[in-house]
Formats: sequence, structure tokens, C-alpha cells
Amino acid sequence: MNTPVSVARGIAQACADPSLNGKTFWVMDNELTEIEGTIQSTMDAWLGKKNTQLFREGAERLKFSPIPQKNTSTST
Repeated sequence: MNTPVSVARGIAQACADPSLNGKTFWVMDNELTEIEGTIQSTMDAWLGKKNTQLFREGAERLKFSPIPQKNTSTST
């Protein structure tokens, strides 16, 4: 079971690190795990390649992305 302190630390970490903005976390056994990247990288396996493609095409048409894309742009 999680302690209130471990959940608070996870929230504080997510708030303090801008690169974690918009990510999804799982807190279990007093450990914080970011799961958004894992969901995105394994989508073909659990949804199927065709369904993943259709999902992403539909999301693009709607300009909606429930799974944030990695920011590949660089600022100078």
C-alpha cells in the first residue's frame, strides 16, 4: 500500500520536472513509474497494427492525441 508521503513525492516530482508535463504515472508500492511512453511504444502489440494505424489517423483528423507524441523539435 502506498503511503501519503510517497504519493506526495510523486506529485512533487511531476510538478517540479517540466519534461513530465502531461505524462501519466502509476504509484504502487511507494514507487513512481511513468507509463505513457510504454503505452505508446507497445500500442501495436496490444491494439494491433491495423487498429493502431486507424486510431492514429482518426486522432490526426480530429487534431486529438490522447497519447502525447515525443517532442522532436529543437529550440535555438
